[in-house]
Amino acid sequence: MNCRLCGSQELELAVKVNPMPIVDGFTKKANSLALHKCDVYFCLECDHAQLVDVIPPELMFKDYLFRTSDSPQLVDHFKHYARWLVDHFDTSSVVEIGCNDGTLLKLMPHRKIGVDPSNVECSEEKIDDFLTSDVCKEIVKYQGRATLVIANHVFAHTNDLVGMLENIKSLMTSRGKFVFEVAYAHDMLDKCLFDQIEHEHLSYHSIKPLVKFFNKNGMELSQVFRNSCKGGSIRCVAEFIDSGHVPNFMEDCSLERYREFSGQIKEKRERLSEHKSLIGYGAAAPCTSVMYQLDLQDRIKFLVDDNPRRHGLFSPHKNIPVVSSEALNHTNSKVVILAPRYEGEIKQRHPGREFITP
Repeated sequence: MNCRLCGSQELELAVKVNPMPIVDGFTKKANSLALHKCDVYFCLECDHAQLVDVIPPELMFKDYLFRTSDSPQLVDHFKHYARWLVDHFDTSSVVEIGCNDGTLLKLMPHRKIGVDPSNVECSEEKIDDFLTSDVCKEIVKYQGRATLVIANHVFAHTNDLVGMLENIKSLMTSRGKFVFEVAYAHDMLDKCLFDQIEHEHLSYHSIKPLVKFFNKNGMELSQVFRNSCKGGSIRCVAEFIDSGHVPNFMEDCSLERYREFSGQIKEKRERLSEHKSLIGYGAAAPCTSVMYQLDLQDRIKFLVDDNPRRHGLFSPHKNIPVVSSEALNHTNSKVVILAPRYEGEIKQRHPGREFITP
């Protein structure tokens, strides 16, 4: 019950969330995955939002289904991202934390290595492990200190952010840069992106607490840029140089705003309570979060998805079968979109069909 950023014990419940399983725990055979608490707490000292219930990371990340290359939007995003990195930073020695299948790492032009604990096959050289101090020593011995360390949508995944940052610092040259992207809590609250609440996301980052966190730990959050990735993210640059610069930002990530957000989720849940027999569109991690937060898991007959890698799997906990979206051509049942960020694309694929959007 200590804040991950400042260490304070002044944490208060901000969003009460229905218990849910490991959201991307889809399996080839029926499973018996348990439900876990997923409530969001707010630090009254530094304003950081976070989960306090932690699932062992080995259970979530070792046998990992997600592939960056499965998402055309992410592939395109990383192409632009890579050009920006090459244009603005020294990329002569790069380490990417959570490199997944190497979609971004392969676009780096010089010495590079990835660190990722999952079983995902990577196109570039990768150390199959979590970012430990021993792994960092191995990397420095192998290719020297990094001029650039990258971490995309993983800086919210660790229970020990102080320890992770210390390991990152040990990898960097004195003029090195740490560039990371995370989902932006301001966008999550503003757009009611409640699918982002799940056990992988232990932290819900906003700029004000991050500025204090880096200053407290010997670094400076020197630049912050917003983008539309995953519904709304921030790209941050951290470095050792102490210029006293603070990014210019306006955000509302207060406890009151989180409680309004919690009320919005409850309203959506109540609005869908009349629907008793449904088909769910979407079988990825955020879809599981939507399904359990809206109490839909006992009312969905089967799930459809456009990714063939998901077909034939069973959902975590409830073992709802996943089939191709072509199955919609053979049923008149109502379909609820569990991936609301892809609502436009889904409706375009199935013109004339009515969908329920949470």
